[in-house]
Amino acid sequence: MLSMDHYTYWKEGVAEGRAEGKAEVVIQMLRKHLSLEMIAEVTNFTVEEVKAIAKEHALI
Repeated sequence: MLSMDHYTYWKEGVAEGRAEGKAEVVIQMLRKHLSLEMIAEVTNFTVEEVKAIAKEHALI
């Protein structure tokens, strides 16, 4: 059984992995030229978060 600290770290790792996966989806959508608004709607990110991901990967 996991201790509370290990469980907390595990949950944080799972959440981080999901966020990275969603960011990859955003990148693929940007490469397909979907609008920032559509990407935000589908991923539940804000338009500003989508823009930040796009800028980070030199897609806008």
